[in-house]
Amino acid sequence: RRGPARTREIRRPPGARMRLDAGVSASVTSKTLYNPDADMSAGTGATETLQAATEVQGRVAWTHDALGPFGSVTVGADVGHESLDAEEFEEGTESVRGGVFVRERKSFGSALFDLAARVDADSLYGFFVSPRAALQVASRDHFTQAEVSVGRAFRPPTFSERAWPVFMYATPSGGAVGERGNPNVSVESAWGADAAVGFGGGARRWRTALRVFGLYTQDLVRWALDQDRFWTPTNVDHAWSGGATLDGSLRVHPRVTLIGSAFWQTTRDPNGEEIPGRLRSKVTARAVWYARAGLRAWIE
Repeated sequence: RRGPARTREIRRPPGARMRLDAGVSASVTSKTLYNPDADMSAGTGATETLQAATEVQGRVAWTHDALGPFGSVTVGADVGHESLDAEEFEEGTESVRGGVFVRERKSFGSALFDLAARVDADSLYGFFVSPRAALQVASRDHFTQAEVSVGRAFRPPTFSERAWPVFMYATPSGGAVGERGNPNVSVESAWGADAAVGFGGGARRWRTALRVFGLYTQDLVRWALDQDRFWTPTNVDHAWSGGATLDGSLRVHPRVTLIGSAFWQTTRDPNGEEIPGRLRSKVTARAVWYARAGLRAWIE
C-alpha cells in the first residue's frame, strides 16, 4: 500500500469573540492485493489485482462566544467525497456526503452544559440525525472534574467492507471466484452514554481520570467466515458494549512526563455471548521527554 495524504487547517478571528475554523484533507491510496496460494497442478497461478482509492474531506465552523443567553454557539458544515477504483468491482464505489451541525456551550457557575446536533446526508445511505448532550462540573479549585454525556452516532461501511476486488482462489479443481466484502452491508448506528471523573491537572504535576461507558449498536459490522469460508463483513442485529478506561500522568521533571493508561471492554451479541475479535483490554506506559527545540521523544 502506498499513497500521499495532505491536511490544511486555518483559524481566523473575524471579530470580537468570534472564530472561524476551516480545514481540508486529501489522500490517495494505491493498494496491491495478492493471493499467493497458486495451484500449478490445476492450472491456476498466483493472482494479483490493483485497488486505488481517493478521499477528500472539508469542514468550516463559525463560533461566537458569550452570545447573550446562549453562551458559546458554533455552527458549521462538513463535505466529503470518497471513491474506489477496483479492477474487478464497479458497483457502489463512489460516495458523496455532507453534514451541518450546531453546538451550544453555556456555563452556570461551576457547571457547563454542552448541547450539539448534526444532520448528515450520504449518497449511498441517506440521512442521519445525531444529537448529543453533556454536563461538565468542576470543583471550585478545579481539583476534581466530572462529566456525563449521552448521544447518538452512525458509521457508514468503508469501501473495504463493501467490496474488495474479485480474486481467483486456487483449488484442486481449478480457480474458485471469491469476493471479499459485502455490497449489502448496512450502516452502524448507536446510542451511547459515558461518565468520567478526573483529579488533579492544571498547574499540578499529576492528573488521573476514570471513565466508564456503554453502547447499544444496531447493525454492528463484524467480520466472520461465510459459507464459502471467506472472511466477509456482516451485520449483527444489535450488540451491547461496555467498558472503562483509566488514565494518569506524572511530571517527574520539567522535561520528562510519565503517562499510563488501561482499557477494558466487552461486546456481546443479541444472545448475550461475547463477540470475538474485538479488543478486550490494553495497558500502556510511556515516558516522554520534551526538548527545548519543540521536539519530543518517548519510550512506550
